[in-house]
Amino acid sequence: MGYDAEIWNLVKQGRSTYQVDATLAASASGRTGVMKLTADADAAITAPASTKWYGLGIFASGTGSMADVSTGRIAALYIGKTATPVWPHGIYIQASSVLEAIRVGELSSAAGSGVKVDITNTCPVKVYADDNAAAIAAAGTVSAIRGRLLRAATVQTESEFFAVRGQLVSSGGGTYDHNDAAVFGSLEHTTVAGSITGTSGDNIHAGVLGRVGVTITATTVSATGALAGLAAMSNVTSTFLTVTTGGVFAGLYVGKHTGTQSWEWGAYLLGTKQGISVTSSYGALTAGEVYGINVSHTVAAMTSGTSTVGVNAVVNCTTSGNGMWAAAFYGKVNVGTVHSVGGYICGAEFEVAIGASAEDCNRHVLVLNYTSEGTFGLPSVAAKSFIQLRNYGTQKLDYFLDLPDEAAGADRMLRYVDGSEPTWTNTIYVKCRFATTDFWLVGSADAPNS
Repeated sequence: MGYDAEIWNLVKQGRSTYQVDATLAASASGRTGVMKLTADADAAITAPASTKWYGLGIFASGTGSMADVSTGRIAALYIGKTATPVWPHGIYIQASSVLEAIRVGELSSAAGSGVKVDITNTCPVKVYADDNAAAIAAAGTVSAIRGRLLRAATVQTESEFFAVRGQLVSSGGGTYDHNDAAVFGSLEHTTVAGSITGTSGDNIHAGVLGRVGVTITATTVSATGALAGLAAMSNVTSTFLTVTTGGVFAGLYVGKHTGTQSWEWGAYLLGTKQGISVTSSYGALTAGEVYGINVSHTVAAMTSGTSTVGVNAVVNCTTSGNGMWAAAFYGKVNVGTVHSVGGYICGAEFEVAIGASAEDCNRHVLVLNYTSEGTFGLPSVAAKSFIQLRNYGTQKLDYFLDLPDEAAGADRMLRYVDGSEPTWTNTIYVKCRFATTDFWLVGSADAPNS
């Protein structure tokens, strides 16, 4: 291995300080410098186990200790300036000259393989950047750290690519009772209050921002593919994780720290063709309940004139065509082989639970509202009703209404009427069941006398 004369003289003299003064000037080769260290490898070189070969080695020795005090800095390599010029690059590594640009520690699950962290030394790699209180006038993207991975070749099947990768490995066991994450993003507004707004384009302020860009035509997401701005994938081995009652194992969790302000929205979707698609599969259910979508909405107090709903579904149809249909809520249960004793299947179920100390008020399990403005201008065959019942398939339903908990009595919703029934010439019978007794709602197509 050979060294430039200036460096070699420094090594031979054993001097702890050495200064070289020179003036940088342009050169044809583009390699003008103050000092240069060259390592010649004329043959294959491999580093035996536990040995280190290096172009430049900086070692600390002795029995004392070193520590920064206030703004003082002790560094193995310090890059600074003593005059006006500023280095365009603190460290520049030619891409084709290294296999790994920077390595800190070793990749291992053994304790001591990485740089030591503790309550004082919390971060092995730190980058602090600021705008020096000067506004950035031109539009652009500014960041303290940027990772770019260019895929110029055809992507191999089953390969995974990440521009930035975070990995948190927990191998010591114990109870994890605070925030843990492989990647952490924190957006903070401090010192001077401001307004979060924008004048044009996308104006998103977020702790973590995911953005997808496709700038070439004929890009297709296949039937088995997924393209997402944010993705959460479970890599937990099946049956290894047990979630007890009250615990949460979720692809997306939205919460808040104690004493801080609640989110105005847990999730807000804007600019999507479809809102939310949920495809869940639980397997065999042996106890309890499971949900495709679970909404638990709590309002501490309500004043006069206010309202609240658990799920607010609104469909806006600007125009409609022949044969179309629209619904704000659609419920459907697909059943395969079922043997149910004492259970039931329904497309939708509604329940109102009133506490014992609740004040009296209007109470309805289901309220249907209809609002129409203007003239219909529809054909005479168009039906307009609060409820429409459709019976599909070859096996028809037996009853229009099933009231399994009802019994005869003056205080019940339905009562038997004593006496002879009126005689109508055009009679309509709607089959129902009262408790365990079949009955019919009787109506007439004849108009009443008054």
